[in-house]
Amino acid sequence: MKHTIWIFLLLMLCACDNDQEDLMITKETDAMSNETVEQPPEQAEPIEEQHEIEFALDDEVIVLNTNNITILKSFLATTNDREQAVANMKLEKLMLEKLYLLSFNCQDEKCSFLLLDRKEPNRSLLLDDMVKLKEIIPSPEETQLFILFEHKNKDVWKVFQLEDWEMAPFQAEAELEDLRVIEANWQDEQNIHIQYHLITNSDPQETKLRMIE
Repeated sequence: MKHTIWIFLLLMLCACDNDQEDLMITKETDAMSNETVEQPPEQAEPIEEQHEIEFALDDEVIVLNTNNITILKSFLATTNDREQAVANMKLEKLMLEKLYLLSFNCQDEKCSFLLLDRKEPNRSLLLDDMVKLKEIIPSPEETQLFILFEHKNKDVWKVFQLEDWEMAPFQAEAELEDLRVIEANWQDEQNIHIQYHLITNSDPQETKLRMIE
């Protein structure tokens, strides 16, 4: 019950920008060497005050400043085991430049997903909560993302507009409920072709998602 309450509260929060501190700090690959610098005890930050989380990717190290990510800060403040919660997080670098996807609060393959932008201004946004991510497909001009989730044994989709940093108004030609997406392809920036089948019927069907003017 407590878990459900905080998820509801997080969904009511908006990930916010903060110009006073960097959202992410990128370190060079050689910062991952085995050599470490000893810090005097008086300079060590108390565990309860730590607000940075470090992720080692293939070609860089990313440090997230949770003071500038409202949802992530709230999540860590409510978890009973902060160290384990951080260990269960996963940060992925997306195909588009300087975009990252953070999965956290994972349970049974379902996670909350936070989109992070290291470009100016630093931005973050909760894409969805307690879902299974299936696919993210950039549009031809890389201005939008088609995002496919699985939720309660059916597929749900969203289209995200990068420039405005909000969901784009796309609508299907036909009512799409209780379906499984077989394949999705961008035709252009305003149209997405979808091949799918209904959960109750395995016969392939097709439809198109169009941007609403």
